[in-house]
Amino acid sequence: MNKEYNLKDFELITFNPYIYQLFKDSQNTFLLEVTCGMHGIWQVWIKLNDEEISLYEKEGDPGLEKIAGIFSYYCYDEEYKRRYIKVIQ
Repeated sequence: MNKEYNLKDFELITFNPYIYQLFKDSQNTFLLEVTCGMHGIWQVWIKLNDEEISLYEKEGDPGLEKIAGIFSYYCYDEEYKRRYIKVIQ
């Protein structure tokens, strides 16, 4: 995990229950909480990169569903785990 973020500095922008929650701060940093798992359910956090922010700005919630779906599907994959961040709630 890379940088640590405090959720008190962020505002909830949009969410889809049991799929994702999107938060944004005053510096336009976007944090996405993604629900993972099939037998057990847990959440992972990622900071959206520029490409993902563009997808969200272009497609809105359907774009976020695509991003969340990818991270949910590959939640055990090391390449995706490198993107996980720590969020203090």
